[in-house]
Amino acid sequence: MSSINRDNGYMVIDHRGTDGLPEDILAMVGLPRGAGRGMFEVATIYCVHCGGHTIKNPERLRPRGFCKKCNHYICDPCEAAKLAPDYVHRTIEELTILVQGGDYEIVGSSSAPVLIPRSNNG
Repeated sequence: MSSINRDNGYMVIDHRGTDGLPEDILAMVGLPRGAGRGMFEVATIYCVHCGGHTIKNPERLRPRGFCKKCNHYICDPCEAAKLAPDYVHRTIEELTILVQGGDYEIVGSSSAPVLIPRSNNG
C-alpha cells in the first residue's frame, strides 16, 4: 500500500435485517443514495490534518485535496483551510501532542484549529 493510502479505511453498513433508512435521512448525514438499503460498503479516506474520515465518492471528478508536506490526502474542509494566508501546517497528531503537554488548548474548527496558550497561573 502506498504511503498516501496507508491510513485509509473501509466502512460497512448492513441493513439486510431491517427496512433500511429513507433517502432524506441518508442525505442529512452525508451518505450516498442507496446506503440505507441492504449491504453498503465503501472506502474511506483518512485526513491527517483533522483526523476525520471521508467517504470516498467513486463518481468524484475534481481532484482530492493533497498535502505535499505530509504526503497525504486531506479532506475538503482542510484543503480549503490550507489555502488561507495565515495557515499553519500541523497534523492532528502534532496538535494532540501540543494539547496533551498542557501548554495549549484548541479553539475553532477541526479543519482550522487555533492554538491558545494556557496561562500557568494555577
